[in-house]
Amino acid sequence: MTALLLPGSMRMPQSVSARDRLRMLGHVDLGAASEIITGEKLWSQQRAIAEAVSIPRSKVAVPSCNASGKTYLAARLAIAFFEAYTPGTPCEICEGPCRGSKIITISSKFEHLRDNLWGEIRNAAARADQRGFELPGRLVLGDLRQDDGPNHFIIGQAASAAEGIQGVHGAHKLVIGDEATALSDELQLGITRLLASGDSRLLLIFNPTTPDTYAAHMARSDRTTTIKITAWDTPAFTGEPMPPGANLMTPEFLEDLKAQGMGPESFEWRTSVEAEFWDTGDDVLVPFEWYDNVHTYSAEVVGVRQLGIDLASYGSDECVVAVRDGDTLIDLQAFPAMRMDLFFETHVARLVREHQPHYVVYDADGVGAGVVGYAENLQRYMPPGGEIIGFRGAKGVGGRYTNARSAWWWALRRRFEYGSIGIGVDDEKLRAQVCDLHYTLTATGEIRVETKAE
Repeated sequence: MTALLLPGSMRMPQSVSARDRLRMLGHVDLGAASEIITGEKLWSQQRAIAEAVSIPRSKVAVPSCNASGKTYLAARLAIAFFEAYTPGTPCEICEGPCRGSKIITISSKFEHLRDNLWGEIRNAAARADQRGFELPGRLVLGDLRQDDGPNHFIIGQAASAAEGIQGVHGAHKLVIGDEATALSDELQLGITRLLASGDSRLLLIFNPTTPDTYAAHMARSDRTTTIKITAWDTPAFTGEPMPPGANLMTPEFLEDLKAQGMGPESFEWRTSVEAEFWDTGDDVLVPFEWYDNVHTYSAEVVGVRQLGIDLASYGSDECVVAVRDGDTLIDLQAFPAMRMDLFFETHVARLVREHQPHYVVYDADGVGAGVVGYAENLQRYMPPGGEIIGFRGAKGVGGRYTNARSAWWWALRRRFEYGSIGIGVDDEKLRAQVCDLHYTLTATGEIRVETKAE
């Protein structure tokens, strides 16, 4: 192997071992170093990112699609940087023996850092060991640390404030921000301070969400090299060899998104496939135009009827019963707030007998937590096999939503967007309330649906 590459006219003696070639004078090619250490070949977009991080005092942002290999790459660059700048080896930047290197990996959640980035760091270290390539120091079991002394280590820190990442000084530093859209504004100052001296470099990896995050600001900076990984940059689409054991984006995933109404121009497609930030300039969940388009649309009726119940026990709020037949809202009735037993035994029971729904879904949060018995009594008026379901909107659902309420509202948004719902009632209050809903994205990319007042 010849150049891993030396700047200018520098060349390594032919007798130098592969291990020593990692300890280069000046500009170390971290991509080539990673391949030597692990024996795993990087693909083209990964090599471009590695080349950018190889430049002293570089700042590199990597907005990427889902399953892009970004965490895999970041772990191997951490290992390569750690090995390349080992104390005592020749170093042009240090003008003599290298004074060591420190790699600081940061995420907002310890569990995420431990399971993802540090899981890959441990895998890379194991690969090196299998090849007889012993990394300096030791990987501390049960801790996020590869330790070779006070001037040479890799550490993992989950921090929520700048103070949590201060006080790290070194001749060569690499700061890796994992899931960088979730890093708080306070951490920006802490990261900036880490980059204040010496050969300090920054690598931010993330799935893009909104354009108001720290990661987005850094990606737009003219002092940052930004390299996107879209779905079409990954091996399944470029035709490059798929790394062994890689769990990368597949064409089937894109087809699945389209089938679920998450195709081009949707939030999921732009952020998870195209690696683009989602512009929240218009954050209305259901625009009036979408609502009006389906108001006169006769959606398919498939014979499955559902009755939904929204509850209010006092004040000016209303109890509401809605009836859906197939994909069409066919009835909507509002009642003054009242005692729950009276409401269920009179108005709700009458509508259940009238419409014979296959499902009755009621709001089981708040006042609804105490109506289980009243709701179950409705089953005697329903067709055989009818089900009573308590909906817990505040319940966490994981994935891309803050709670079940947001997940189901987002699913309804897609129905309005694609015209797969019909509104068969004239109700201006319903129109105003549906079109008053807005959504926001949290720093971690979760969707939260709320009214404008909220």
